[in-house]
Amino acid sequence: MAKLLLRKTLTGWANADDASVDASKRFTVGETFRAEVVKPRSRKTLGRYWVLCQMILDNSESFRSKEQVSDFLKLRTGHTLSITAKSTGEVFEVPSSIDFDTLDETQFAELWQRVCDVVVADIMPGITQHEIEYEIGKIVGIAA
Repeated sequence: MAKLLLRKTLTGWANADDASVDASKRFTVGETFRAEVVKPRSRKTLGRYWVLCQMILDNSESFRSKEQVSDFLKLRTGHTLSITAKSTGEVFEVPSSIDFDTLDETQFAELWQRVCDVVVADIMPGITQHEIEYEIGKIVGIAA
């Protein structure tokens, strides 16, 4: 098995880095392979999430840590795992992970949209998603 970094082109798929070029040399032309295509996560995208959590923490008395903010956002967006207590049948929702192996970039983008919706509706009413993105951009140095 090999992990390759690929780039989608007009004619199909192409190796996106030298390591993928080298790994591809082991495969015979014309053979068929099975692949699971996943868009890798961007550290910048994950960083944006944690900047938002810190921004909420700094402007709210409801949370004690950015991790609590994150857990709240995961619970409110439904990014959870349901666990049923065997003795009572009671169902508990616990926050799911957002680590790189759990969500690809596309899945994280969908979660990000739900997070922004929660922030606009429940945490910072009156602010828009565009304003959230702008403020985060100012903090990380990419705002216009």
